[in-house]
Amino acid sequence: MKPMRTMVSSLILAAFAIAASAEPAKLKPQESLYELHMGPLTLGDARFSLEPISDDCYRYQYIAMPQGLAKMFVGTIHEITDFCMTDAGMLSKHYEFHRSDRAQKDWTLDFDWNAKVARGGDPAEQKLPAGALDRLAIQQAVRQWVIAHAAEEKPPEEVEFAMADRTRVTAYKFALGRREKIRVPAGTFDTIIVQRVDDPKKTLRFWLAPERDYMPVKVVQDQDGQPELRMVLK
Repeated sequence: MKPMRTMVSSLILAAFAIAASAEPAKLKPQESLYELHMGPLTLGDARFSLEPISDDCYRYQYIAMPQGLAKMFVGTIHEITDFCMTDAGMLSKHYEFHRSDRAQKDWTLDFDWNAKVARGGDPAEQKLPAGALDRLAIQQAVRQWVIAHAAEEKPPEEVEFAMADRTRVTAYKFALGRREKIRVPAGTFDTIIVQRVDDPKKTLRFWLAPERDYMPVKVVQDQDGQPELRMVLK
């Protein structure tokens, strides 16, 4: 069930870096619980939490907890990022990936912004473009970009972020879409859709709810036009 790991990892990537500002933004603590589904199957739950660790730095965590048959194919996945809000924007500091059934595959990245490199992956050292983020912090980055532009009559058509993963740095592009009222297990929400637009074969769509401080209430990944995986707020 190789697609499950790929899709779960891709799904959590995108729902959320921040443009340069006069002063670092202050982020509110958050905790949300989601259901993970693949077609008619319920894979389990996913929990996201955001908490401050200093005046301008935060820890953002994701834990995927498989249930039922899904536990036969994938263990608990735990991702952690520490990032800081600076005058220059959001900066990743440290990232961790853990999987309970394949501990030998665990990996970390440490971001050295003086040397402009990320250490710990494969290769052991990667050059970083300005503003590059780890794959979990990028979620908060996209969210902050939406907050900054959602009320504009003519917001930017799209935004691009550089994401440092274990083996490479990749460009991700996102675009604002229409507004839509949707119903999920947690209730009915007015949302704004954000979509990843740099891969024609795969799309990621995120329904962000202003009343929940623009945290996602629904995320859907499509492959070749067919829905593959979805995440909905409980």
